[in-house]
Amino acid sequence: FGGGPFRAVVCSQVLHELPAAAKTAAVALARNVLPSGGCFYVQDRFRTEVTPGVPADDYHAIWDVITIDRPDTMPWPDYAKYIDDKLDDATTEPQCLALLKDHFDDVEVLYRVFNRSLIVARVH
Repeated sequence: FGGGPFRAVVCSQVLHELPAAAKTAAVALARNVLPSGGCFYVQDRFRTEVTPGVPADDYHAIWDVITIDRPDTMPWPDYAKYIDDKLDDATTEPQCLALLKDHFDDVEVLYRVFNRSLIVARVH
């Protein structure tokens, strides 16, 4: 990466596509190009069944609100099954947090909605 180190690395909608070894390599690469004070931002989707602090009924209710007036949208139970089936290499959010904590000094979830989260991992 010629001009590194970088102050920030952004990874958006990628990790869920990678097998475990490639996930680990991507996170390690991000850490290697970040100096003290650098941040790695991960925005991704995770398996829905174990996102902490969000009961399944809340997902369903939020889904119903954001899809109102969109009759072509599949119902929440169908979407949840579709996305979990599609995400062969996806992890749960806690698994992703654990991977990031193995490489970074501080890891924080900045926001979470449905099965998507924005996470920042910092280097001290």
